[in-house]
Amino acid sequence: MKLSPAKIAIALSLIVCSLLLAHMATQALRVYGGYDFQLGFQRQFNLDLENNIPSWYASSALLFCAVFLGVIGITKQYEHAPRFRQWFGLAVIFLYLSLDEAASLHEMASPLARVFLNRIGLSIGYLHFPWVILGILMVPIVGLTYLRFLRSLPVTTARLFVASGMLYVGGAVGIEMFGAQVASMGGMDTMSYAVLVAVEEGLEMFGVVLFIYALLSYIGQQEMADSLLRMRQHFFARSGSGGQASKAPARKSGQSRRNRPVQPVSRSAG
Repeated sequence: MKLSPAKIAIALSLIVCSLLLAHMATQALRVYGGYDFQLGFQRQFNLDLENNIPSWYASSALLFCAVFLGVIGITKQYEHAPRFRQWFGLAVIFLYLSLDEAASLHEMASPLARVFLNRIGLSIGYLHFPWVILGILMVPIVGLTYLRFLRSLPVTTARLFVASGMLYVGGAVGIEMFGAQVASMGGMDTMSYAVLVAVEEGLEMFGVVLFIYALLSYIGQQEMADSLLRMRQHFFARSGSGGQASKAPARKSGQSRRNRPVQPVSRSAG
């Protein structure tokens, strides 16, 4: 059964909406009702925390992107396409993003960045979360590196890639800076901060959904589908020939044992 990229995107969007609603509901109960624990649901659906349901979903979605990119890269390499390395590069980037979503690797850069910001007096406000400096530096580097790669893609695919990237970066860096401003002024326990967290994470997750849709649509194109089919047939052809080759000697040796002539036994030898 062939899965529709649109149907998959709709299903993932419903999951994202459910996570956003759960976050807002539990945060409203915490802020306005004073219910901090909520049988553990407040922590499990808090989009600002790690090691919970939203972070597991976000990490898994990014990992799926890395897998799809890797499949495309392997196919392009098999077809001797000129830019297959860029696909592998994107796969590595999304694999890191998946790991970072699960383990918060970007937080490791915060202490060093905070020391630098304290010295120049910019440790509050929009740079209250100092890791965004790394994001601000990396976005143009990656963008310029992949500019020619984007131009080589079909127009629709390139536009979807750019749109999904803008959504993701807009949430991860842009809205994150507004959240840092609110956190530095009123703390991280306010409803205003919870709303900004929902906007930030929502943009990131919807950006990934759009990217998955773009990847599946690209894989479903006729040229890409034919390449996958050729690679699959080549793989199974090699596997089949190897299996037959390995079985041939066994049949031959077995046949020689079965057809081995029986040596007569001389009665006088006893």
